[in-house]
Amino acid sequence: MKTEYDDEHEDLERPRVEVRSLGPEDLPWVVAIDETHTGRARVEYYRLALERAAKDTGVRISLAAWVEGAPVGFVIARLYYGEFGRPEPAAILDAIGVAESATKQGVGRALLDTLRRHLAAIDVGLIQTEVDWRDRRLVAFFNAAGFALAPRLCLELPFDTRAR
Repeated sequence: MKTEYDDEHEDLERPRVEVRSLGPEDLPWVVAIDETHTGRARVEYYRLALERAAKDTGVRISLAAWVEGAPVGFVIARLYYGEFGRPEPAAILDAIGVAESATKQGVGRALLDTLRRHLAAIDVGLIQTEVDWRDRRLVAFFNAAGFALAPRLCLELPFDTRAR
């Protein structure tokens, strides 16, 4: 499935963003975009995520963004039909990335808008994600996209795996 996104309220100079399903063949450029933001080449993480997305026969919620024939962004999400005691389904946004050359061009918005449309089609009305609160650019992006603090605390327990 492929859609074109051209927000009528956006600058007319911006190129059209084509959004389509993300597949295993997209691994090299997904890793490259992510590496520019994280400083790490997370090849195995994305290989597994893209394989999982390709095997999912349901709604496509892992998406790629292209501008003028070049890949410029991605979003990887998955569905949960109840997590941590929540009875309603939710999409978990695992990763989002936009090429530095395509920032401020509506790519992230196009990806999230398409993701929301796909989720609405299956009556899923909640997207959850986690973000490092010190990543001001990402926090600002999610804020502008309408995300808000969740009414839950995220807890973790680090421990020494060598202590047995």
